[in-house]
Amino acid sequence: MGIIGYDDIVGAEGDLEAKNLPQSFVGSPPTDIPPSATGVVIEVRVLRVFRPDRLVFDRTDAAKVNVRDVKIGTTSLNASNNPVPGDMFAPDATNAMLRQTETASPNLSINVTIGNRTTVAVTALNFGFIGPSASP
Repeated sequence: MGIIGYDDIVGAEGDLEAKNLPQSFVGSPPTDIPPSATGVVIEVRVLRVFRPDRLVFDRTDAAKVNVRDVKIGTTSLNASNNPVPGDMFAPDATNAMLRQTETASPNLSINVTIGNRTTVAVTALNFGFIGPSASP
């Protein structure tokens, strides 16, 4: 593939392998979510190959939003068409791992579709992902 660390994350056979890679984080751009919005897509671009193992919201924002989908490229990580409460991804949430094998890269963004569970705007929503990444 030509990206340093790609084979360490994806493996020569295309199977996901973490191989003691360093844990990294990726943040989202701050985004305003209008009142009662149901489908605001937030694009998260990465600088190197990255596998998002965990999505984390600020505790206050988690209670106000729902997550309709998380996609890497066109691959959805949601096994249904239904949204889930943002609280599932609060900092102290248990069993909140995404447990998937898709990796993002500079040419393949992570797109998170967010809804607002309130009738008040959520201002400057910011969230992050944690997971292994290739060496810079």
